[in-house]
Amino acid sequence: MNDKIKHIQEVKSVDTATFEQLFTDHYDALYRYCQTMVKDQNDIEDIVQSVFMDLWHDRSKLVIHTSIKAYLYKAVYFKCMNKIKHDKVASKYSNAISISESTAVTDTLIIQEIADKIKETIESLPEQCLNILYGEWTDLGIMK
Repeated sequence: MNDKIKHIQEVKSVDTATFEQLFTDHYDALYRYCQTMVKDQNDIEDIVQSVFMDLWHDRSKLVIHTSIKAYLYKAVYFKCMNKIKHDKVASKYSNAISISESTAVTDTLIIQEIADKIKETIESLPEQCLNILYGEWTDLGIMK
């Protein structure tokens, strides 16, 4: 119990050597713990490093009611949960965008196919029909 209080007091101080030792003592275990929830190595490194960065930046106003070890594990857990939620939302919107893009491409191809068939059909009309058709379009302002 005395160890816990000592570590909490040391984290609040500006002693970088003590903080580096805390980092060294806990980084590997926190990395492995994070690995059980998040699979991407870069994300795992970012999460664990982020926990220590937050701890360093907030150390002067930090109030820890448990051991520093418990605090670090809880912080990693919450950051992992936030990452997982973020990835789900990003995936959902990414899928929606890819479906939308796919639909747009399909729509464009269908429109082009219809336009080609209309053009082909018009070109196959007898010359007199074409003259009437083009005349009507000119009168309506569609063709000039």
